[in-house]
Amino acid sequence: MEHSTATVHLVKGLKSLLKTLEGQNDSVDAKPSGAERSDTTPSANRFGCSTPTPSSTAVLGSVNEDRVNKGCVDKGCVDKGCVDKGCVDKDSEAHCNVASPDFSSTENRVHLLNREGDRSTYCGIDLQTLCDDGCFESVMWLLLHREQANPEQLADTAARLLDATVIDRPLADTISTIPLQVRPLDLFPLSISLLSCFDSAADDVSAAGSRSQFWNLMAELPTLMHVALGGSIEDGRPVFSCECSDPEISAQLDEPNASWAGRLLRILRTDNRPVTATEEHAMNVFMTCECITGDRPADRMAASMGAAVTDIVAAWKAASAVFVSQLKNDPFLWTAKVMSGFENPVDAQQWWQDRKGRPIPFGFSGQPESDRSAILGQQCQELLGSVPALVLEASCRRLEAVRAADGRFPTTDWTATRLLLLLGVPEDRISVAIGMARLVGWAAHHLDRCEQGATK
Repeated sequence: MEHSTATVHLVKGLKSLLKTLEGQNDSVDAKPSGAERSDTTPSANRFGCSTPTPSSTAVLGSVNEDRVNKGCVDKGCVDKGCVDKGCVDKDSEAHCNVASPDFSSTENRVHLLNREGDRSTYCGIDLQTLCDDGCFESVMWLLLHREQANPEQLADTAARLLDATVIDRPLADTISTIPLQVRPLDLFPLSISLLSCFDSAADDVSAAGSRSQFWNLMAELPTLMHVALGGSIEDGRPVFSCECSDPEISAQLDEPNASWAGRLLRILRTDNRPVTATEEHAMNVFMTCECITGDRPADRMAASMGAAVTDIVAAWKAASAVFVSQLKNDPFLWTAKVMSGFENPVDAQQWWQDRKGRPIPFGFSGQPESDRSAILGQQCQELLGSVPALVLEASCRRLEAVRAADGRFPTTDWTATRLLLLLGVPEDRISVAIGMARLVGWAAHHLDRCEQGATK
């Protein structure tokens, strides 16, 4: 179908605006990037995962993330570490920039999450490298074992996550009785609890048993969430229906995506359409950047549980309960609605001016964000294949440029929300995607604390 002349001019205008905004943000991003991505042809990385050709090296900054408390988003409550107390969009949020909790007295112990200058590392491995590889399975293994998986281990892990997606019919029948109007995020901790009742490894409290429980639950949780969100299963696996006249796309409907992140993305979207290679790579990058945070209440809860019990599912239940409670007034939903409401870049700028100095309660901080925000922003640039996507990206970039002039810069959570919207995730499911990513960090914090206690 040919685009109308007006549409062609609109696309050209938006692309031109994005280039202009790139120039305006030089003072914010102020670091050169590598070569542009030439195509999105899938290629096998060194971990054996099929990914598009990696995009250019992202701009690096410093880690700084807002934490949202359980208060009202419209009142601008941003958590500083305590669930019951908040602050509003303050310049002093550098205190949030801390390495992941490390309770060990061993000086040479590798941090789960750390910053070395202007870059982030997971267990000593550069985040940019992990994102370029585009394989979240390898990141999960790294954080759980504090070492990189070899090709055989990674292949076994990927196969296990795919083979174990099956859930029992009684489990599906139970979750399907929950009314569909229930907030998707509230289904997240409930699904974890239900799965724990059917876990055959629940009695094994060893480190190996905890890791086994982790892989089982990570495999099954997307399937159970698929049912909870109104989806169907056949032989215990998710099935999708999509009205599409393209025979090539129709043939892909029953083919599972190669990666865990790609399968999760398809479950979270409502159109059931297959996930492209570019989208799958972007989702893997999103999961990698959001899976572990420095010192948020849910992280501390997971680590604290490790000092008390060796039950990893108990830690997940506690951490997910804190996470969901803090998002009672969901800031990710609020942010997504704001972004989706912009009709054009001028509208985005006017929206900020109409606030008359009232701070944006979520998504901006007083320091340029780290490599995580920049890496996610680069993935957004790879998903501009439609006019709505161009409008969303141009509008958000205009708002970011205006806020940068005031000394406020987008956080990882802000950019992640934008990326998920471009990936087609519904506004009320974005916080679910965040929670699914954080499961890995919570498990890593818990196991880390358990193992430190065992060696003392």
